[in-house]
Amino acid sequence: MAEKITLEEALRENKELKAKIAELTEMVNYLQKQLFGKKTEKLSAGQLDLFDDKEQETAPTNDSTVEKLTITVTSHQRKCKSKESRKEWLDCLEQVEELHQLSKQELTCDQCGQMMTVIGKHEQYREVKLVPAHLCCKIVCTETARCEHCQDSETGNDVLVQAKTPQPLFPHS
Repeated sequence: MAEKITLEEALRENKELKAKIAELTEMVNYLQKQLFGKKTEKLSAGQLDLFDDKEQETAPTNDSTVEKLTITVTSHQRKCKSKESRKEWLDCLEQVEELHQLSKQELTCDQCGQMMTVIGKHEQYREVKLVPAHLCCKIVCTETARCEHCQDSETGNDVLVQAKTPQPLFPHS
């Protein structure tokens, strides 16, 4: 048989359930604040006060000492670095040239097999080299060669080969 619940019992059970829901809702809100809330510390009202306000009010002030503590600082301007300073600095050092030449195999044309002629050199980079008690500027160059048999006079396309150079430790240093 079905148990009959009286109105008073239903109201009491309803109040208990509402109280339980309110308690659980409060717990969920607290846990959400703990999980998703701000993680930074917050300062209390008087935390940063090092001195008591009453001591500051009663302390005698002397305008002459305050004036002596005030110092006027003039502003200054910095000079911008010129972009040419590195180039100018390298130019005034002793210039030592290091040439990387093409090997016999590299001087042989891949298309026709003929020997190429060296047409010039190209400056790859400049670096400062410090020998104890001696500072100089080393210019690293590569040799360039052209095949005279494979050049096309109509289009101006030439077969050019350039020697390989080691990469500097720090580019543009």
